Amino acid sequence: MTIRNKLIMLVCLMFLGLYAPSAYADSVILTGGSVTTLANVATVNLTGPDFSLNYTGDISGGSSSFAINSVTLSIGSTSVTFNGVTSSFFGGSLSFTNSSITGTVTAYGSMDDFFFHTNPLFSVTFSGNGFVTITNPGGSTQTQFTVTAASVPEPTTLLQLFVGLSSGGGILLRRRYSKTP
Repeated sequence: MTIRNKLIMLVCLMFLGLYAPSAYADSVILTGGSVTTLANVATVNLTGPDFSLNYTGDISGGSSSFAINSVTLSIGSTSVTFNGVTSSFFGGSLSFTNSSITGTVTAYGSMDDFFFHTNPLFSVTFSGNGFVTITNPGGSTQTQFTVTAASVPEPTTLLQLFVGLSSGGGILLRRRYSKTP
């Protein structure tokens, strides 16, 4: 083997060793839960199809957009579950407005994996709709975002709509073509 071939093989091995595949995040539409911010603490309890996020942790100034870090910012027991896999080591972000919520979370199997961002168990992007309630308990502003499930029309309602539109279209076509000049 020539030196040139050895160098090419070495460069290829280095490239493969340094190559990091891009992360793919699954999407989840939230069906329930809430996010509450009071002073510098957020409590997050969100659910969706095969997904749940339970987190209480420090945030900056009662914000509606903040980072989630189960290792350095959490207070108490935290967990995230997706497709039956549960982890206590996760990070991400969350943001809500008056009517919507979005966020991401990436879970890891160990604290080492979390700190070095290697071997994620899963990554989830979540979103949902809801409403905000602002109260003032004891002089501190508490903001709560409550998730509301998206309304899905029943199959019979869709069938009735289709039959009605089809009948109306049929009547219009018959009137149009029955006119003789």
